Amino acid sequence: MRFIIAFLMILNQGFSNLFSLPPEDIIFESSYEVAIKKAQKLNKNVLILVGRDIKENLIKDFLNSFTNGEIIHKVSRKSVFLVIDKDNEIFNKINLQKSPTIFFVDSKNEQIKAAYVGAVLSSVQFDKDFLNYVMGAIKSTSVLKKQKDYEINTADERTFFYKTLKGDWRLKFNGKDRKLVLFDTDLKEFLVFKDINENKLYAIPKSRIGNIYFSLLGNEEWKLFGKIK
Repeated sequence: MRFIIAFLMILNQGFSNLFSLPPEDIIFESSYEVAIKKAQKLNKNVLILVGRDIKENLIKDFLNSFTNGEIIHKVSRKSVFLVIDKDNEIFNKINLQKSPTIFFVDSKNEQIKAAYVGAVLSSVQFDKDFLNYVMGAIKSTSVLKKQKDYEINTADERTFFYKTLKGDWRLKFNGKDRKLVLFDTDLKEFLVFKDINENKLYAIPKSRIGNIYFSLLGNEEWKLFGKIK
């Protein structure tokens, strides 16, 4: 009888520690570039854990938020995990409203597709919309909190400007990603970007309301590019 009780105590201890260590099939990275490249190679996406704590605590809290082991394994099959903690070099570039925050990034174009804001220990697994998106069950971008922080859509939904986690702006146009850089002009009410591969400029109102315009470099004639949705 004592043997059975002792065995059950050991078994119970084993289950309680199940999520204190990362499962073998979960990849945790500390470098954005490494995580993106690995995700692209493995045909996965990137889940980014951002928080005002050390890496080990963020990982522990994240894993402990899943009482169902099947869910975390499903998420891990679709994702490479990047941990950005208080010691990470790009942490101070992120305006974090709540800690921790989780971002889901499409590795194909480095676009932030969804965000979970709030304490991880409040159980991420119960945010069904976020989990369904991460696991590929739904494609709606309505999950994204404060979407305007990361993406500017035009009335033509196939064309949009978006911001990567590193702070770079890009333009998705005609099925292609175009890299943009900020361009200094006299248009104080607009953010003006230059396409690094073409001599084109794009002017987006800082209010993010109204129209987007484009012009050829060296030509002050601005033409309508699209209406902000």
